[in-house]
Amino acid sequence: MKKIRIDQIDSGSLWPSASLAVSASYAETASYALNAGGSLDLTDNYVPIRSSNTLVDSIISQSGTTGVEISGSVTASTAQINGVMEQGNNVSANGDYSHAEGNYTLASGDYSHAEGVETTANDDASHAEGYYTTADGEAAHAEGESTTAYGYSSHAEGGETTANGDYSHAEGRYTNADGYSSHAEGVYTNTNGNYSHAEGYYTSASGYGQHVAGKYNIAQGNPSSFVDTDYAYIIGNGTSTALRANALTLD
Repeated sequence: MKKIRIDQIDSGSLWPSASLAVSASYAETASYALNAGGSLDLTDNYVPIRSSNTLVDSIISQSGTTGVEISGSVTASTAQINGVMEQGNNVSANGDYSHAEGNYTLASGDYSHAEGVETTANDDASHAEGYYTTADGEAAHAEGESTTAYGYSSHAEGGETTANGDYSHAEGRYTNADGYSSHAEGVYTNTNGNYSHAEGYYTSASGYGQHVAGKYNIAQGNPSSFVDTDYAYIIGNGTSTALRANALTLD
C-alpha cells in the first residue's frame, strides 16, 4: 500500500506518487488536476489545499512537524481517511486500516490502534494505549502501564495486569485473569476458574464460577466445571502467602 506524505503536498509534489481525491470546492485555487491514472498534477502556482473541515485542516497543519503519513486516499470534501495512518515519532501502522500514534508505537493488526508510548496492537481490531501496553488478542484492549491483553475480546487495565482468558478482565495492580470470562481486580489477585471473580489482596479464585474476596485465601476448586464439593464463595483472612487462611466458605 502506497503512502501519501501530507507535508509534501505544500511543496508541490507527492512522495511517492499516489492517488488523492480532492473536492475543488475546498481549494483556494483550481491549479491542480487529476490525471487519468489517478495521480495529482500540480502547477507551479499551486496554493496548498485548505478546507472548512476541522479533521482535514488538523492533518495538514500537523504535517511536517509530527511526521504524518497516510496510506490510501484522502477525501477533503468528506474528511475521510482510507488506509492506514502513522503520526508521531518512530511509529508504524502495518495492518490494513490501522492507526499508530505517539512515540514508538506499533499497530500490526488489521483495524488496530496503538497510541501512547511503546504500545503494541498486534491482532485484528485490537487497541493498545498508555505506557508499554500490548494487545495481543483479537479485539483485545490493553491500557494503563505495562498491561497485556492476550485473550479474545479481553481487557487489561491498570498496572502490570494480564488478561489471558477470552472475554476476561484484569484491573488494578499485578492481577491475572486466566479463566474464560473471569474478572480479577485489586492487587495480586488471580482468577483460574472460568467465570470466576477475585478481588482484594493476594486472593485466588480457582473454582468454576467462584467468587473470592478478602486477603490470602486458600485456593480451592475445579476451574473448568462445577463440582458439588467446591466452594461458591470464599473470604480469605490469611496474613501472607505462606500463611493463607479462609474466614468464610459457602458451598
